[in-house]
Amino acid sequence: KKEKNLGPGNGSPLTIGLYEYFSGANKRIFLPVTQIGTKPVSYYEIFDTGSSGMTIDASGILPASMITTSGIQVTGDSVVVNGITVTSKTGVVSFGDATGTTKEYGNLAYASIKIGNTAGSYTFKRVPIFLYYKIVNSDGKQLSAHSADVFGVGPGESHANSEITSPLRYFDTGTNLTSGFKLAT
Repeated sequence: KKEKNLGPGNGSPLTIGLYEYFSGANKRIFLPVTQIGTKPVSYYEIFDTGSSGMTIDASGILPASMITTSGIQVTGDSVVVNGITVTSKTGVVSFGDATGTTKEYGNLAYASIKIGNTAGSYTFKRVPIFLYYKIVNSDGKQLSAHSADVFGVGPGESHANSEITSPLRYFDTGTNLTSGFKLAT
């Protein structure tokens, strides 16, 4: 709806920078993430309309001493590191198609997330994310860190954990806009 003097979160659209990448038949859109919790980062999440949550490799976000080959080490119910609350709740996020499934192994976490670039940015105050320590393709091959970080914008919740939903769900559109997103041509 059109109103005057409305800022982001109060009924005005927000512009953020997305990047298109294509190689042969594969096309993707990436969204820059510049901060997780209190830690400045520079990662590009896959903008995915078929996923409903955010997943990101814990490498470079959590101290290396917390990440082992068997999981993310959390003492008690949760621990706060770099403004990120990492819970002891573990899970597996699977995605793919009839030709194969990729699996991410990790923990439920909560953090503020800053997305965007010079075209525009936004900080989500506290959203659920899935921090993974290992990602394995359908052939059993472990993939490299941050090779499949996902910013899911689909409705609903992750199949691995009902707490993991799209960060866009936490953007307050106010009463003057309908929730959603629009991509430029």
